[in-house]
Amino acid sequence: MAFNGSGTYTLPAGNPVVTGTTISSSTTNTTNSDIATALTNCITRDGQSTPSANLPMNAKKLTGLAAGTSAGDSVRYEQVVLTASLGTNVATFLATPSSANLAAALTDETGSGAAVFATSPTLVTPALGTPSSGDLSFCTNAVGYGLKSATTTVTVSGATAPTAGQVLTATSSTNATWQTVGSGALTLLSTVTASGASTVDIETTFNSTYDAYLLIGSGITQDVNNNSIWARMKIGGAYVTSAYRYGAFQVGSDISPNPADAGASQSATSLPVIDILGSAAECSADFTMWIYNPSSTAFCKYYLCDSITKHSASQIRMQSSVGSNDGTAALTGLRFYNKAVAGLISGKFRLYGISNS
Repeated sequence: MAFNGSGTYTLPAGNPVVTGTTISSSTTNTTNSDIATALTNCITRDGQSTPSANLPMNAKKLTGLAAGTSAGDSVRYEQVVLTASLGTNVATFLATPSSANLAAALTDETGSGAAVFATSPTLVTPALGTPSSGDLSFCTNAVGYGLKSATTTVTVSGATAPTAGQVLTATSSTNATWQTVGSGALTLLSTVTASGASTVDIETTFNSTYDAYLLIGSGITQDVNNNSIWARMKIGGAYVTSAYRYGAFQVGSDISPNPADAGASQSATSLPVIDILGSAAECSADFTMWIYNPSSTAFCKYYLCDSITKHSASQIRMQSSVGSNDGTAALTGLRFYNKAVAGLISGKFRLYGISNS
Protein backbone atom coordinates (compact mmCIF):
# COMPACT_ATOMS: atom_id res chain seq x y z
CA MET A 1 0.00 0.00 0.00
CA ALA A 2 3.09 2.21 0.19
CA PHE A 3 2.19 5.58 1.82
CA ASN A 4 -1.32 5.95 3.21
CA GLY A 5 -2.01 9.42 1.75
CA SER A 6 -1.02 11.20 4.95
CA GLY A 7 2.70 10.50 4.62
CA THR A 8 2.70 7.33 6.79
CA TYR A 9 4.22 4.15 5.37
CA THR A 10 2.92 0.78 6.62
CA LEU A 11 4.39 -2.59 5.64
CA PRO A 12 2.02 -4.93 3.79
CA ALA A 13 0.37 -7.92 5.48
CA GLY A 14 2.69 -10.74 6.60
CA ASN A 15 5.06 -8.36 8.28
CA PRO A 16 6.88 -8.42 10.45
CA VAL A 17 8.08 -11.95 9.79
CA VAL A 18 8.20 -14.39 12.72
CA THR A 19 11.50 -15.86 13.91
CA GLY A 20 11.91 -19.54 13.07
CA THR A 21 9.34 -19.60 10.28
CA THR A 22 9.99 -20.24 6.64
CA ILE A 23 10.24 -17.03 4.62
CA SER A 24 7.30 -16.85 2.24
CA SER A 25 8.21 -15.78 -1.25
CA SER A 26 4.86 -14.13 -1.76
CA THR A 27 5.18 -12.11 1.45
CA THR A 28 8.75 -11.09 0.67
CA ASN A 29 8.01 -10.18 -2.93
CA THR A 30 4.93 -8.18 -1.96
CA THR A 31 6.90 -6.33 0.73
CA ASN A 32 9.79 -5.52 -1.60
CA SER A 33 7.39 -4.35 -4.31
CA ASP A 34 5.56 -2.11 -1.83
CA ILE A 35 8.83 -0.59 -0.58
CA ALA A 36 9.95 0.03 -4.16
CA THR A 37 6.68 1.82 -4.88
CA ALA A 38 7.09 3.95 -1.76
CA LEU A 39 10.66 4.91 -2.65
CA THR A 40 9.65 5.77 -6.20
CA ASN A 41 7.14 8.30 -4.83
CA CYS A 42 9.90 10.03 -2.79
CA ILE A 43 11.87 13.10 -3.98
CA THR A 44 15.53 12.18 -4.30
CA ARG A 45 18.13 14.50 -2.81
CA ASP A 46 20.27 14.49 -5.96
CA GLY A 47 17.39 15.75 -8.10
CA GLN A 48 16.71 12.55 -10.01
CA SER A 49 12.96 12.78 -9.33
CA THR A 50 10.55 15.70 -9.29
CA PRO A 51 7.21 16.26 -7.56
CA SER A 52 4.11 15.10 -9.42
CA ALA A 53 1.75 17.27 -7.36
CA ASN A 54 1.78 20.39 -5.22
CA LEU A 55 3.75 20.01 -2.00
CA PRO A 56 1.96 21.50 1.03
CA MET A 57 4.57 22.90 3.47
CA ASN A 58 2.35 22.76 6.57
CA ALA A 59 3.55 26.24 7.66
CA LYS A 60 7.19 25.17 7.50
CA LYS A 61 10.14 26.92 5.83
CA LEU A 62 12.44 25.93 3.03
CA THR A 63 15.90 26.83 4.30
CA GLY A 64 19.27 26.97 2.62
CA LEU A 65 17.86 28.02 -0.79
CA ALA A 66 20.19 29.40 -3.45
CA ALA A 67 19.30 32.87 -4.77
CA GLY A 68 17.11 32.79 -7.88
CA THR A 69 18.78 34.04 -11.03
CA SER A 70 16.32 33.40 -13.88
CA ALA A 71 12.63 33.03 -14.66
CA GLY A 72 11.11 30.01 -12.89
CA ASP A 73 13.69 30.02 -10.06
CA SER A 74 12.64 30.26 -6.44
CA VAL A 75 13.69 33.45 -4.64
CA ARG A 76 15.09 33.95 -1.19
CA TYR A 77 13.60 36.29 1.39
CA GLU A 78 16.20 39.01 0.91
CA GLN A 79 15.59 39.02 -2.84
CA VAL A 80 11.99 40.06 -2.26
CA VAL A 81 12.35 42.33 0.76
CA LEU A 82 15.18 44.86 0.24
CA THR A 83 14.35 47.16 3.12
CA ALA A 84 17.90 47.29 4.39
CA SER A 85 19.23 48.68 1.07
CA LEU A 86 16.31 50.99 0.24
CA GLY A 87 16.55 54.76 0.57
CA THR A 88 14.82 56.71 3.32
CA ASN A 89 11.02 56.27 3.28
CA VAL A 90 11.08 54.08 0.12
CA ALA A 91 9.87 50.99 2.02
CA THR A 92 7.00 53.07 3.43
CA PHE A 93 5.97 54.13 -0.08
CA LEU A 94 6.15 50.53 -1.39
CA ALA A 95 3.96 49.36 1.45
CA THR A 96 1.55 52.33 1.18
CA PRO A 97 1.89 54.02 -2.24
CA SER A 98 0.43 57.50 -1.65
CA SER A 99 1.42 60.90 -3.02
CA ALA A 100 2.64 62.01 0.39
CA ASN A 101 4.75 58.87 0.85
CA LEU A 102 6.21 59.25 -2.65
CA ALA A 103 7.19 62.87 -1.92
CA ALA A 104 8.80 61.75 1.35
CA ALA A 105 10.84 59.13 -0.54
CA LEU A 106 12.07 61.59 -3.19
CA THR A 107 15.00 63.94 -2.61
CA ASP A 108 14.53 66.46 -5.47
CA GLU A 109 10.78 67.09 -5.51
CA THR A 110 9.18 70.53 -5.59
CA GLY A 111 5.80 71.58 -4.29
CA SER A 112 3.35 69.47 -2.33
CA GLY A 113 -0.02 67.76 -2.63
CA ALA A 114 -1.25 65.12 -5.09
CA ALA A 115 0.92 63.51 -7.76
CA VAL A 116 0.38 64.94 -11.28
CA PHE A 117 0.12 63.02 -14.56
CA ALA A 118 0.26 64.41 -18.10
CA THR A 119 -3.43 64.35 -19.12
CA SER A 120 -5.76 67.00 -17.64
CA PRO A 121 -3.99 67.63 -14.30
CA THR A 122 -5.31 70.20 -11.83
CA LEU A 123 -2.50 72.42 -10.55
CA VAL A 124 -3.01 74.57 -7.46
CA THR A 125 -1.16 77.94 -7.42
CA PRO A 126 1.77 76.72 -9.56
CA ALA A 127 4.82 78.91 -10.25
CA LEU A 128 5.48 78.08 -13.92
CA GLY A 129 8.77 79.92 -14.36
CA THR A 130 9.46 80.37 -18.07
CA PRO A 131 7.59 77.70 -20.07
CA SER A 132 9.05 76.82 -23.45
CA SER A 133 5.59 76.57 -25.06
CA GLY A 134 1.89 76.69 -24.23
CA ASP A 135 -1.58 77.88 -25.24
CA LEU A 136 -3.27 80.33 -22.85
CA SER A 137 -6.40 80.80 -24.95
CA PHE A 138 -8.66 79.20 -22.30
CA CYS A 139 -7.04 80.82 -19.26
CA THR A 140 -8.97 83.32 -17.15
CA ASN A 141 -7.64 86.89 -17.49
CA ALA A 142 -5.28 85.80 -20.30
CA VAL A 143 -5.48 89.16 -22.06
CA GLY A 144 -3.32 89.30 -25.18
CA TYR A 145 -2.03 85.76 -24.70
CA GLY A 146 -0.11 85.99 -27.98
CA LEU A 147 2.18 88.76 -26.65
CA LYS A 148 5.82 87.68 -26.55
CA SER A 149 7.92 90.80 -26.03
CA ALA A 150 8.03 94.44 -26.92
CA THR A 151 10.10 93.77 -30.03
CA THR A 152 8.12 90.92 -31.60
CA THR A 153 4.88 90.83 -33.55
CA VAL A 154 1.72 90.62 -31.44
CA THR A 155 -0.35 87.52 -32.28
CA VAL A 156 -3.90 87.14 -30.95
CA SER A 157 -6.82 84.87 -31.83
CA GLY A 158 -10.25 83.73 -30.69
CA ALA A 159 -12.56 85.88 -28.62
CA THR A 160 -9.77 88.26 -27.59
CA ALA A 161 -8.74 89.21 -31.16
CA PRO A 162 -8.85 92.98 -31.79
CA THR A 163 -9.95 94.74 -34.94
CA ALA A 164 -7.45 96.79 -36.93
CA GLY A 165 -6.45 99.99 -35.17
CA GLN A 166 -7.57 98.98 -31.68
CA VAL A 167 -5.20 99.29 -28.73
CA LEU A 168 -4.87 97.23 -25.55
CA THR A 169 -6.07 99.47 -22.71
CA ALA A 170 -5.87 98.75 -18.98
CA THR A 171 -9.32 98.92 -17.34
CA SER A 172 -8.04 98.14 -13.84
CA SER A 173 -4.86 97.00 -12.12
CA THR A 174 -5.57 93.40 -13.22
CA ASN A 175 -7.58 93.67 -16.46
CA ALA A 176 -7.21 95.12 -19.95
CA THR A 177 -9.36 95.14 -23.09
CA TRP A 178 -8.95 95.94 -26.77
CA GLN A 179 -10.53 99.36 -27.43
CA THR A 180 -11.04 101.57 -30.45
CA VAL A 181 -9.03 104.76 -30.27
CA GLY A 182 -11.10 107.91 -30.60
CA SER A 183 -10.43 110.32 -33.45
CA GLY A 184 -7.24 112.29 -32.79
CA ALA A 185 -6.66 110.55 -29.48
CA LEU A 186 -3.17 110.21 -28.05
CA THR A 187 -1.97 106.68 -27.24
CA LEU A 188 1.05 106.25 -25.00
CA LEU A 189 3.36 103.82 -26.82
CA SER A 190 6.51 103.79 -24.71
CA THR A 191 8.28 105.51 -21.84
CA VAL A 192 12.06 105.68 -21.55
CA THR A 193 13.48 106.90 -18.25
CA ALA A 194 17.14 107.84 -18.59
CA SER A 195 19.53 108.07 -15.65
CA GLY A 196 23.04 109.28 -16.41
CA ALA A 197 22.96 108.01 -20.02
CA SER A 198 25.40 109.15 -22.70
CA THR A 199 22.70 108.53 -25.33
CA VAL A 200 18.94 108.03 -25.05
CA ASP A 201 17.29 105.97 -27.80
CA ILE A 202 13.54 106.04 -28.49
CA GLU A 203 12.73 103.08 -30.74
CA THR A 204 9.34 101.74 -29.57
CA THR A 205 7.26 102.17 -31.63
CA PHE A 206 7.43 104.06 -34.95
CA ASN A 207 5.39 102.37 -37.71
CA SER A 208 2.47 102.88 -40.08
CA THR A 209 -0.15 102.57 -37.32
CA TYR A 210 0.00 106.34 -36.84
CA ASP A 211 0.75 109.15 -39.29
CA ALA A 212 1.94 111.47 -36.53
CA TYR A 213 3.78 110.99 -33.26
CA LEU A 214 4.34 113.25 -30.27
CA LEU A 215 7.47 112.86 -28.13
CA ILE A 216 7.44 114.62 -24.74
CA GLY A 217 10.64 115.06 -22.74
CA SER A 218 10.21 116.10 -19.11
CA GLY A 219 12.60 116.77 -16.25
CA ILE A 220 15.64 116.58 -18.55
CA THR A 221 18.96 117.25 -16.78
CA GLN A 222 22.63 116.79 -17.58
CA ASP A 223 25.95 116.79 -15.73
CA VAL A 224 27.82 119.31 -17.92
CA ASN A 225 26.98 123.00 -17.42
CA ASN A 226 25.57 124.97 -20.36
CA ASN A 227 25.60 121.94 -22.63
CA SER A 228 23.07 121.32 -25.42
CA ILE A 229 21.14 118.22 -26.44
CA TRP A 230 20.74 117.22 -30.08
CA ALA A 231 18.99 114.38 -31.90
CA ARG A 232 19.71 111.94 -34.71
CA MET A 233 17.22 109.90 -36.70
CA LYS A 234 17.31 106.15 -37.22
CA ILE A 235 16.53 105.80 -40.92
CA GLY A 236 16.74 102.57 -42.87
CA GLY A 237 17.85 100.65 -39.79
CA ALA A 238 20.81 102.86 -38.77
CA TYR A 239 21.33 106.20 -37.04
CA VAL A 240 22.21 108.79 -39.67
CA THR A 241 25.06 111.26 -39.09
CA SER A 242 24.76 113.43 -42.22
CA ALA A 243 22.35 115.24 -44.56
CA TYR A 244 20.39 117.07 -41.81
CA ARG A 245 18.88 120.51 -42.41
CA TYR A 246 17.42 122.70 -39.67
CA GLY A 247 16.52 126.18 -38.48
CA ALA A 248 16.08 127.39 -34.89
CA PHE A 249 14.59 130.43 -33.16
CA GLN A 250 15.37 131.40 -29.54
CA VAL A 251 13.95 133.84 -27.02
CA GLY A 252 14.64 134.17 -23.29
CA SER A 253 15.20 136.27 -20.23
CA ASP A 254 18.82 136.86 -21.19
CA ILE A 255 18.46 137.30 -24.96
CA SER A 256 16.22 139.11 -27.44
CA PRO A 257 14.35 137.10 -30.05
CA ASN A 258 17.12 135.46 -32.00
CA PRO A 259 16.82 133.52 -35.27
CA ALA A 260 19.79 131.36 -34.30
CA ASP A 261 21.08 129.08 -37.05
CA ALA A 262 18.47 130.33 -39.51
CA GLY A 263 19.60 129.17 -42.91
CA ALA A 264 23.03 128.30 -41.54
CA SER A 265 22.87 124.51 -41.41
CA GLN A 266 22.27 122.83 -44.75
CA SER A 267 24.21 119.59 -44.18
CA ALA A 268 24.50 119.09 -40.42
CA THR A 269 25.29 115.93 -38.47
CA SER A 270 22.26 116.19 -36.15
CA LEU A 271 19.26 118.33 -35.15
CA PRO A 272 18.91 120.82 -32.22
CA VAL A 273 16.53 119.99 -29.37
CA ILE A 274 17.59 121.73 -26.12
CA ASP A 275 19.94 124.72 -25.98
CA ILE A 276 22.27 125.81 -23.14
CA LEU A 277 21.05 123.60 -20.28
CA GLY A 278 22.65 124.29 -16.91
CA SER A 279 23.88 121.59 -14.55
CA ALA A 280 22.87 123.18 -11.24
CA ALA A 281 20.28 121.40 -9.10
CA GLU A 282 17.49 123.81 -10.06
CA CYS A 283 18.15 123.55 -13.82
CA SER A 284 16.11 121.33 -16.11
CA ALA A 285 14.52 121.31 -19.55
CA ASP A 286 11.27 120.10 -21.12
CA PHE A 287 10.35 119.71 -24.77
CA THR A 288 7.67 118.56 -27.20
CA MET A 289 8.61 117.11 -30.58
CA TRP A 290 6.29 116.24 -33.46
CA ILE A 291 7.33 113.52 -35.93
CA TYR A 292 5.31 113.02 -39.12
CA ASN A 293 4.93 110.07 -41.51
CA PRO A 294 7.84 108.04 -40.09
CA SER A 295 6.99 104.92 -42.12
CA SER A 296 6.75 106.71 -45.47
CA THR A 297 9.34 105.76 -48.06
CA ALA A 298 8.43 108.68 -50.33
CA PHE A 299 9.03 111.68 -48.07
CA CYS A 300 12.09 113.07 -46.31
CA LYS A 301 11.92 112.76 -42.52
CA TYR A 302 11.34 115.92 -40.48
CA TYR A 303 10.33 117.17 -37.04
CA LEU A 304 9.03 120.23 -35.22
CA CYS A 305 10.35 120.83 -31.69
CA ASP A 306 9.71 123.35 -28.88
CA SER A 307 11.87 123.34 -25.74
CA ILE A 308 12.03 125.31 -22.50
CA THR A 309 15.39 125.45 -20.74
CA LYS A 310 16.45 126.68 -17.34
CA HIS A 311 20.19 127.19 -17.68
CA SER A 312 20.90 129.28 -14.57
CA ALA A 313 19.13 130.59 -11.48
CA SER A 314 18.07 133.77 -13.32
CA GLN A 315 17.93 132.71 -16.96
CA ILE A 316 15.38 130.75 -18.95
CA ARG A 317 15.11 130.17 -22.70
CA MET A 318 12.63 128.89 -25.21
CA GLN A 319 13.79 127.39 -28.51
CA SER A 320 11.67 126.43 -31.50
CA SER A 321 13.33 124.39 -34.20
CA VAL A 322 12.43 122.55 -37.37
CA GLY A 323 14.62 119.99 -39.02
CA SER A 324 14.76 117.23 -41.58
CA ASN A 325 16.97 114.54 -43.06
CA ASP A 326 17.24 113.86 -46.76
CA GLY A 327 16.68 110.12 -46.22
CA THR A 328 13.37 108.67 -47.42
CA ALA A 329 13.56 105.19 -45.84
CA ALA A 330 11.37 104.44 -42.81
CA LEU A 331 12.24 106.23 -39.57
CA THR A 332 12.32 103.77 -36.65
CA GLY A 333 14.04 105.67 -33.85
CA LEU A 334 15.45 108.88 -32.38
CA ARG A 335 18.72 109.23 -30.45
CA PHE A 336 19.43 112.11 -28.05
CA TYR A 337 22.97 113.08 -27.02
CA ASN A 338 25.17 115.98 -25.94
CA LYS A 339 26.75 117.47 -29.03
CA ALA A 340 29.29 120.08 -27.91
CA VAL A 341 30.71 118.27 -24.86
CA ALA A 342 30.12 114.64 -23.96
CA GLY A 343 27.82 114.39 -20.95
CA LEU A 344 25.24 112.27 -19.17
CA ILE A 345 21.52 112.80 -19.69
CA SER A 346 18.70 112.02 -17.24
CA GLY A 347 14.93 112.44 -17.54
CA LYS A 348 11.75 110.92 -18.92
CA PHE A 349 10.91 110.52 -22.62
CA ARG A 350 7.31 109.53 -23.53
CA LEU A 351 6.24 108.64 -27.06
CA TYR A 352 2.59 108.99 -28.13
CA GLY A 353 0.84 107.98 -31.35
CA ILE A 354 -2.04 110.06 -32.73
CA SER A 355 -4.94 108.00 -34.05
CA ASN A 356 -5.41 108.12 -37.82
CA SER A 357 -9.20 107.69 -37.57
